[in-house]
Amino acid sequence: MAVQLLAWVGARGAWILAASIFVGLALPQLAELVRPLFPVSVFCLLTIAMVRIDTGDALKEARTSRSMILGIAWAMLAVPVLFWIAFSIAKPGPEYALALILLATAPSTVSSPAMSQLLGLNGTLSLAVLLLGMIITPLTVPALTEFILDIELDITIGQLALRLAFLIGGAAIAAWAVRRLLGDARRVSSDLVFDGLNVAFMVLFAVAAMDGVADALWRDPRTILGLTGAAFALNLGLLALTAAIFWRLGASTALTLGFSAGNRNMALAISALATAVPPDTWIFFALVQFPIYITPLLLRPVMRRLLAT
Repeated sequence: MAVQLLAWVGARGAWILAASIFVGLALPQLAELVRPLFPVSVFCLLTIAMVRIDTGDALKEARTSRSMILGIAWAMLAVPVLFWIAFSIAKPGPEYALALILLATAPSTVSSPAMSQLLGLNGTLSLAVLLLGMIITPLTVPALTEFILDIELDITIGQLALRLAFLIGGAAIAAWAVRRLLGDARRVSSDLVFDGLNVAFMVLFAVAAMDGVADALWRDPRTILGLTGAAFALNLGLLALTAAIFWRLGASTALTLGFSAGNRNMALAISALATAVPPDTWIFFALVQFPIYITPLLLRPVMRRLLAT
């Protein structure tokens, strides 16, 4: 029964995920209740993604794909530089600046490969970008955060790097254990179950992320709506800019790299920062989840048309 339920949930994941954001917003007491489980949801989502990763295909793509190297260099190095330039012009407050740089330095979301396949894009390329991005995240996020920002955090940059390494490394060890326990045949045949588990933990993640957002919306609706618009603009803007830059490599490659660049896993750094996350940084992180959860539904017809041309 549980397996059938997970399979049913997995098959309807896109719609359930989009709705879960609004559940957390509509039920602030529930969001506050489950927020302590936020790091657990991040760890479990990361583990499930690594269980399902075909490391051989991802590494082969990494070794042979020039587009993957260019894409990761753009997403993890060039984009933070663009944000640095923007900071010198816009001069955001320190808490929003921290949120923006955590967004700019984050790897793609763990759901990017699955969502890429749903949109008809190159899932293997998305997987390779995700895998390499997660490997270098403990190095790039703290280093670039310290280089670009001149703000004080409650933890040192070294502690942030260590926490990120433990989070990602721990998930990798747990995923290895699950893969060994299941074996290749059972792992592949359990795809629908993993889909359901992935959706379940993403719902938990989304509801927990909404803690405090309803109160902030009630106190200052103009600011929250403006930040939500900025989150959508950053997501779709990075997608469009990246796709335009790499369009000569082909529509599928360009759109895949764009989707990975626009959908970024801030949760890794937010989870590693733990109680050191400033309130406004958390609010912006929560609002960034709206385009991540909603745009795949909106982009499906657009992607199909672009790929067809």
